[in-house]
Amino acid sequence: MGYYALISSLPMLTLDGNAGMTPERFLSSCQTYVKGDKYKILEELGLDPQPGQFKTGTFPAKYAEWECSLRNAVVRKRAGRLDRNPGAYLNAEAAEECDTDRAAAAAFNIENPLERERILDQARWMKIEELESGSLFSFEQLCAYKLKMLIQLKWLGRVQERATENLDRSTDAVIRSIESKTKQEN
Repeated sequence: MGYYALISSLPMLTLDGNAGMTPERFLSSCQTYVKGDKYKILEELGLDPQPGQFKTGTFPAKYAEWECSLRNAVVRKRAGRLDRNPGAYLNAEAAEECDTDRAAAAAFNIENPLERERILDQARWMKIEELESGSLFSFEQLCAYKLKMLIQLKWLGRVQERATENLDRSTDAVIRSIESKTKQEN
């Protein structure tokens, strides 16, 4: 089934833009056109999917498998930097994908954690576009739209100018926690 009217009405998304679309508004728009199990899939689809969460071979399942592989690649990179065994942190159910190792390697060539995350999200965006290619006006395109929208929304709240303020607030919280724990021990 084609979702021509629905998909045509959705604002264009870019990684650095702001389409003004929220997940709630997106799902509200979809309610008229998407029914039953497909609507439930759209509701459940997020940036932290689990292997086996969706029916094998579907767009959401393919993305979930790729995302888990990417997270495993990131775990291996972090473990290598910390000289630790990554085994306890790997998702054993995740399949290996060669492009996830490349994306993690590219990200870990960057020292700035915010820019590293941007590289990973760019890889996610590109994978979503790859998976949706050839699926115009389809349910797969709606799934891709939701994932892209979630990535876009993640970046709207991140402002470089607030980095120092956020670090100070986090540091103060840690200091208060340590002071509280010290008082309890005495």
